[in-house]
Amino acid sequence: MLGETVNIKRVGIKYAQIIIIKEKIPYFSSDKNLFTKIESISDNDLKIYIILDLEKNEFAHKPDLIYINLIETGDEKIIENNLKIKIDRKIFNQNILFSSIKCKFSEIKLSNNFSLKTKEYLIKHSNLENFLIAFSNYIKANEYGK
Repeated sequence: MLGETVNIKRVGIKYAQIIIIKEKIPYFSSDKNLFTKIESISDNDLKIYIILDLEKNEFAHKPDLIYINLIETGDEKIIENNLKIKIDRKIFNQNILFSSIKCKFSEIKLSNNFSLKTKEYLIKHSNLENFLIAFSNYIKANEYGK
């Protein structure tokens, strides 16, 4: 995404990134018919985005604003209950998994997968309404007087 950011900003367009990540990610076997494990997003996975966002200098590859949030999809328990069990993925997805999906933003405060610094960043920067207002105001401020 860094290359795209440079290209967009080079022509004077204000640019923000919205990053929404599933908090728990299932991994499949090579034949795609077996859930092998579930991994949770960690500090290390978010580190590059947080460092980039907190960088004070204006770099061509840095978006003007970054929004990061995690979601729960409601299917985590079903996947956990079916780890290492051979499934027909198409039938499983259509008949069992899809009906359980109910997306919601994760409770960052309750998650134990992050350092205090990452939790504080996510809590401060994970309000979508505030992000959209800030980006709108940023665009308006840069257009004033042109």
